[in-house]
Amino acid sequence: MPWHALTGEDWLVDPSGTDRSTEVGTLLARLHVPEGRVRVFGSLAAAWAAAQDGEGVAPAISHLVARDIERGALVRLGVMTTPVQLLWHATALPELRQAPGVTALLRFLATPEAMQAMHRSDGSVPASRFRPPVYVTLWS
Repeated sequence: MPWHALTGEDWLVDPSGTDRSTEVGTLLARLHVPEGRVRVFGSLAAAWAAAQDGEGVAPAISHLVARDIERGALVRLGVMTTPVQLLWHATALPELRQAPGVTALLRFLATPEAMQAMHRSDGSVPASRFRPPVYVTLWS
């Protein structure tokens, strides 16, 4: 279908969708979606849940909603000019000027575990990498 067939639909996005420099913001600008047709939700999951309820169209990174598409909760629309091919990248100061945390993050990003984490759509991690949250209560 041509993209302009969806300009009359509500577009369901997370807060980043309102920023034209983000992937979703760029997509909305490229498709000329009127601002009055953009509805902002607190998270991508909330926007996708609203789309499942039939409230509008929600852009998504395909591997993140693959399970929802497989079970029929969401439907992929065949829109001309989509999918949009994008790359993720990370930049940092030269190695001698990096904080230790940055060095560790860059080292992690080069591992298969990082790729698995980025592609895992359910938010889970392998049991061996799970660390429960720590809560500290101060009593006076």
